[in-house]
Amino acid sequence: MTKIEWCHAPGFKAESWNPIVGCNIVSPGCTNCYAMDQAAHIERMSRGNSHYAGTTRQVNGKTVWTGKVAMAEHKLDEPLRWNKRRFVFTNSMSDLFYEAFEVAGIARIVAVMMLAHAWRGHVFVVLTKRGARMREVLSDPEFWMLVDLFISETQIEQCDPDNRRKGDLRSLRVSAEEAMGEGGYLPGIIWGVSVEDQTRADERIPDLLATPAWQRCISAEPLLGEINLERIRAERLTREECGGEDFCGGQLYMSALCNNARECAGQCDSEGGGGASIDWVFGGLESGDRPGRLEWALNLQAQCASNGVAFLWKQNGSFLEGVATQADTDGTPFSWAFADGTYFDVNDERSHTIARDALAHSGGVRHILNEWWASGDGRLLKKPASKSLSGNALPVGWKGGEALFDVPKFESCLQWPRAIVELAADAEGGQ
Repeated sequence: MTKIEWCHAPGFKAESWNPIVGCNIVSPGCTNCYAMDQAAHIERMSRGNSHYAGTTRQVNGKTVWTGKVAMAEHKLDEPLRWNKRRFVFTNSMSDLFYEAFEVAGIARIVAVMMLAHAWRGHVFVVLTKRGARMREVLSDPEFWMLVDLFISETQIEQCDPDNRRKGDLRSLRVSAEEAMGEGGYLPGIIWGVSVEDQTRADERIPDLLATPAWQRCISAEPLLGEINLERIRAERLTREECGGEDFCGGQLYMSALCNNARECAGQCDSEGGGGASIDWVFGGLESGDRPGRLEWALNLQAQCASNGVAFLWKQNGSFLEGVATQADTDGTPFSWAFADGTYFDVNDERSHTIARDALAHSGGVRHILNEWWASGDGRLLKKPASKSLSGNALPVGWKGGEALFDVPKFESCLQWPRAIVELAADAEGGQ
């Protein structure tokens, strides 16, 4: 069982599964990774006698990965023993495509996921920050030969407890050629990349789109900056693509949400499309010490809604950002309204002088009064009562200084991929 919001798909039991543990830090999104503290806690509780031993260390009072990776053999076949259909986050305590984890180990895990989907109807989500390695591994025919081998071995070692689906087991044998074919690719596994800002989106999303997959997803968490999924940096145009003598060498951009639609930022009119696209986007602001902006979330939701892509917002993070509702004649704001219905007016607070000073001069985020914080760029932040608020608690707009909650902004588009909704409907109809 897991409390992770995006695992609670309709018709499924939410689950996390960690056949491997251990990782290392590769980008800013890893800085406050919850898995590091959780791994250290498990190691302490087991007194170093678990597979988590040696995966973390303390640096300046903070838990960080050591880079060690370990496979939990006793966890590997867990999904084959689960009866009720589950929506599974695979490797919440690691990265399946971490460079220190060998390809044969990846193949064993993929084989189990394929069998678990065929036997039990489980659906798996795999997230990585190493999109290039995912693309390389899943595009290699030799990898699928390994998967085929492990499927055969697992079928010999495991038996169907109900002894009713032997036909499924025989028909599940997958050749490398079948695995690399078009359409219906590996049903039951959603491959995705984690991106925290535009730089990481530009780096990882093109690899995801080039990876053969049944469904693709993006985890925008922790969201540390605005992301435009409709304008992802791709490769530069070649001379042939630009039309020979009219070669501009312009940067090529593509939409991750609309069949890989492309456009050139140079002087030519080169366009293209017809490729893969993203099926699902979910995300949240950081629950650590890096406050984000709610408009980043609203913009992501709008991009997904306009392209018919499922979008699920997980959490608002540690801070709520106030929207200025009144300002002095020089434009300096003095009153803010927050998504939880509270207001802050520096003229009504006993520390209004401190607040004004902090808003004008602080270099970062500064505590000014109780749950109120100020940022030097003129923003006011509030520590919420809990780490997250439901999507319904976010305002859709402002009128006369009052927050409008009439239309739940984050429920205006599908929250789950259509393929998952259809699977749930088929299962319900077959009961």
